[in-house]
Amino acid sequence: MNAPKRAVTIKLEIGADDMKELRAAFEHVLYCTELGSTTVTSGGYGWGGSWSTEWDLNMTHDVYFAASEAWLAEQIRPSMLKSTCPRCTSFLDNLKGISVVAGGISVCTTCLNPGETELLRAR
Repeated sequence: MNAPKRAVTIKLEIGADDMKELRAAFEHVLYCTELGSTTVTSGGYGWGGSWSTEWDLNMTHDVYFAASEAWLAEQIRPSMLKSTCPRCTSFLDNLKGISVVAGGISVCTTCLNPGETELLRAR
C-alpha cells in the first residue's frame, strides 16, 4: 500500500539564479495553477522549470486522514509485531522498551545483559 496523497498534489522542479528569481518562479507556478494548467514547462531570464499538478476529486480531508491512519498502522514496526524476546519469550509489542543488541537481535530491555552494547532502543 502506498502512502495516501492529498486531493491536490504538485511535482515541481525549478532552478533559479537567486532568491528573487525563485520567488518570481513560485508566483508563476501559482498563476498557472490558478488558471487550471496541469503540466507546464516555463521559464524566464533568471529561472526555469517544469511542474505537473494532479487533482483527485474523490479525495476529501476525512478520506485522506482515514487512509493515512491505515497506512501508518501498516508501517509501524511490522517486523516486531508478534515477535518475542529470544531470552524470555515475552511479546515485544506488549513491552515498554525494546533494545537491539549486537547481531541485530531485538530483546526486551529487562533482558539486556550487563555490559551488553545497546545499538538501538525503541519504546
